[in-house]
Amino acid sequence: MLGTSPKNSSTGLLDSSRGLLRRHRRIVAALLAAMCVLIIMGGRSTAGPMVNLVTAAQDVPAGTTLSEADLAVTPVPVDLATAGSYEVPGLLVGKIITTPLLAGELITTTRVLGTRPQTQPGDVLVPVRLADSGAAGLLAPGDIVSVIAASVDGQARIIARNARVVAQPIPPAGFTSQSGSLVLLAVSRDDAVELAAVSMQRALTAVLQ
Repeated sequence: MLGTSPKNSSTGLLDSSRGLLRRHRRIVAALLAAMCVLIIMGGRSTAGPMVNLVTAAQDVPAGTTLSEADLAVTPVPVDLATAGSYEVPGLLVGKIITTPLLAGELITTTRVLGTRPQTQPGDVLVPVRLADSGAAGLLAPGDIVSVIAASVDGQARIIARNARVVAQPIPPAGFTSQSGSLVLLAVSRDDAVELAAVSMQRALTAVLQ
């Protein structure tokens, strides 16, 4: 009587295993699914406590007055919560953001100025980017300045007088291509039109009056 060769024996075992898997594939699939659920539930059960905090719902440029569309509520691990975070979006609506925000980034008290400042009758608020960030950093809310524009021939001219600084200047963020600090000024309507036109073409600076 001839014995079964090792090769034939291995082939038979393999075929038998395949057949067993085919007959019980639903049971195997159910077991795998149950294992996945247990793993997920186990991960959730070991996660630390969470807290709902206000984050940016989208990328928000510096100087933006926050609206409900800019805000979202996101669960954050308690140990990652930042001091000064907000839990209620309504507390941020109408406040001015001082630095650019990326979508999903936490918003804290250090990133907002407060509600938009009131203007004098006949004045409007204009954001102006000053070329010299160092000089802009010396300005403070309440300062009265003249805005000066450089020209291509080396001359300079004043394009706005008696402009009032109404918010702390915002320095350029390191991850943007913008240069110069953003300053929010209260100016007359005529000066606002001139500022908007000139700022697109020339570098601006400001001097205290």
